[in-house]
Amino acid sequence: MIEGNASGVQHTAAANKIGGQWAHVVFKYIVADGKTVCNIFANGVKISNTEWEERKIDGASVEVPFNQFTPTYPIIGALRNVVDGTNTDTWNAALNGSIDEIRIWKKALSNADINALYELEKVGR
Repeated sequence: MIEGNASGVQHTAAANKIGGQWAHVVFKYIVADGKTVCNIFANGVKISNTEWEERKIDGASVEVPFNQFTPTYPIIGALRNVVDGTNTDTWNAALNGSIDEIRIWKKALSNADINALYELEKVGR
């Protein structure tokens, strides 16, 4: 299924991969080699839609910045436009569930690091 947003950007909808169950989820945001990439991992495996990962505006060469808004406050479980009511994307909704044990690193973890963290969580560490 292809869904568009107000600016005409097309996204391929992906099936819910972890709905209804506890999952170890990692959001990875990295700027390297002149590009910005976002990945989402669930239970040590990358699940993000590859069309969504490289952050561009309307398919152009301009990247979507990682903005720091004033006042700056964390939003966990939704994107900012869902919280402030400006969301126009049908695929974009707030989390309907619980969140436990949030961790933030000052560096981008490798895919192997993310998988290792998930394996440690499985054995209770």
